[in-house]
Amino acid sequence: MNKFIVISIVALMTVGCASSNGYKQAKGNGYGYTDTALTENRYRINYKAKSHQSAKAKNYALLRAAELTLDQGYDWFVVVDRETRVEKTEDRFSTSMQTGQTVTKSCGLLSCTTQVHPSTQYGVGMSSGNGADEAIASLEIRMGKGVKPASGDVYDAMEIKDSLGKRK
Repeated sequence: MNKFIVISIVALMTVGCASSNGYKQAKGNGYGYTDTALTENRYRINYKAKSHQSAKAKNYALLRAAELTLDQGYDWFVVVDRETRVEKTEDRFSTSMQTGQTVTKSCGLLSCTTQVHPSTQYGVGMSSGNGADEAIASLEIRMGKGVKPASGDVYDAMEIKDSLGKRK
């Protein structure tokens, strides 16, 4: 029975580690991109990934910025503000002990006897917050058409989509 439990836990952990964390729209508070319109041509883009994939989160945020720029009918975008943060969760380990009494009643043909025995229960638990540390890449962009500005953090949306879109 114990081997079955250990094998089941290892199998579940393996499946969890093998799950895809590729480019996608976030569902709920999950991994992926979200974007919010700030004005007609300004957007805030966030891409959330596992903490060891912070470089991928940055690239995917740029890719989403390029896709959004093209979808809105613009040619290029300027990164007005950028931030990447890694949020760490702490593992918590807990133990518990509960003492009490166990009452047993035994009945025979002629009488019943009640016995009281001391009992002790132990518990062990581990919590890891949401299960993984996260990297969140945030961009605030301003979109434009026509000739790109010569200075600033300016990107051609089609070039970014072509180069980063192949790596998905």
